[in-house]
Amino acid sequence: MHRCLSLPEVFQIILEKLDEAHSDLLPPLYRSRGSSSHARLARTCRLFSDAALNMLWRNQCTMIALLKCFPAHLWEVTGLDSSPTTGVFRFLPESAIGPADWERFLLYAARIKTITLGLNLYAHAADLPLDALEMINITRPAECILPNLRKLHWVTTDPTVFPFIRLFLCPGISAISLVLEPTPAHRSLLLWLGSTAHSLQEVSLSGTEVASDNEADPATLNAITSFILTLDKIKTLSVPRLHPSAQRHLASLPSLSTLRIENFVSIEPGSSHAHPYPHPSFPALSHLTLGATKLASATKFLTKMSPSALKTLVFYDGPVSTSVVMGAFFAALHSSGAHLHLTQLTICFTTLPLDFVDPAAYRLTTAVLTPLLSFSSLQSVEMLARTGFEIDDPFCAVMAAAWPQLERLDLNTDFGYDMAPPPAATAASLLAFATHCPRLTELTLPLDMTLVPELPPRSLRPQQTALQVLGVLDSAVDSKTRTARFLASLFPRLTRIYSAIDGSETGVVRDRDWAAVQELVSDFAAVILDEDRHWRAESMRLRDMVDKGTQV
Repeated sequence: MHRCLSLPEVFQIILEKLDEAHSDLLPPLYRSRGSSSHARLARTCRLFSDAALNMLWRNQCTMIALLKCFPAHLWEVTGLDSSPTTGVFRFLPESAIGPADWERFLLYAARIKTITLGLNLYAHAADLPLDALEMINITRPAECILPNLRKLHWVTTDPTVFPFIRLFLCPGISAISLVLEPTPAHRSLLLWLGSTAHSLQEVSLSGTEVASDNEADPATLNAITSFILTLDKIKTLSVPRLHPSAQRHLASLPSLSTLRIENFVSIEPGSSHAHPYPHPSFPALSHLTLGATKLASATKFLTKMSPSALKTLVFYDGPVSTSVVMGAFFAALHSSGAHLHLTQLTICFTTLPLDFVDPAAYRLTTAVLTPLLSFSSLQSVEMLARTGFEIDDPFCAVMAAAWPQLERLDLNTDFGYDMAPPPAATAASLLAFATHCPRLTELTLPLDMTLVPELPPRSLRPQQTALQVLGVLDSAVDSKTRTARFLASLFPRLTRIYSAIDGSETGVVRDRDWAAVQELVSDFAAVILDEDRHWRAESMRLRDMVDKGTQV
């Protein structure tokens, strides 16, 4: 055996490279490709056994493997498929659990660090069998059956198994995900966690009824607030809603780096909760996601933040905002210091306000978008503007030059309401992205692709080999051959072109035309790449001849 394998650190790296998912007890899509290797290593010799077993059991997505550690006579295992690769099992108790039956269970339970429960891929799958949980709860030799568990993802909404969650809540737990229901039992659990789980660093609370404005339960929101006020070491938090007092508490924490609020409500200056934020506010926040919020509220939230190191900013499911409000938001975003570090910006607002009249007042124009040009670190930009964009070729050229690290740009709109103006940008804009954005892999823009310019000479022509996906929205095609040659020359690795699907006869024709262009792009690209290889080889041959002093 190589001496390097006797070093625990080296062997741990090998095991981690093998471990790419969670469990081999799920269908192949969810199965770790390294699990079988871990099992073989565990059987090889004692040196490998303990470390390999730890890695094999570290992440579990079901209770099935643990239940099968009990003696086989305790229950009958049935199901449509009893293969260990599908996880479709039923456990029917046949005997009582005795003290001696726990030995093998506890041996492997102590190795589990993360478990996900309730992620049933089939409606009839019993990954939390009620009968088995009842027997375990009655006979368990300790308060927690997974003594070294650090992360619990409880995603089931089955009320019959919820009381057994305490079996998995050990004192050292650092991360928990819960699907909340507005019930006294769920509120009680939150209050209990707040008083006992002092090591929590990652918390995710979700629940449609809790997040909804119409169905929000004040008692549950109060329980969430009381729970959050006890979190002093939290690094990652996702909640349905957030009370103003909880906002202020989180703003003072030096460790909070990721915050997600499904239904965000800002603190209005005139409200009874409008106490000043601490200074600095959200000093470590780098990832912020706000859902169902008005952009004006988000702007106020940003102005309360200290200069930050925001890296990702996501807004979704809120009402469409006017151009003026959007401009104020981008200005506030710049003032927050985000332009220095922001790598991802996503704004997807789809709800039309009740006072909506003029689509032009809500469009994203070049003047509105200009403040974003200073965000030189952007790698992903996604905006959904139902009323459309007003951008042209010169602005696209400036935008491409301003965002050289861009990997994904998606400026999309909603064509079902026919509110977007005709695109002012043409295929010429693609030259700028091919020149300035070498990492760009996905690009969607409102383009008029009927206007395809002449290609520059080969020596001056940019060739970008990263782009794979191009979205042309509702643009028509004039000349399929000319368009395909243009695209293949700039983006020889382009594999997919998609257009807007609106169900109309025009849309069907447009989709068919772009499918034809995509096929032609593949043909042209193959020829272009072959030519490039030929001329590179010829150039190298000539250079070698010159180096050897051969007269050419």
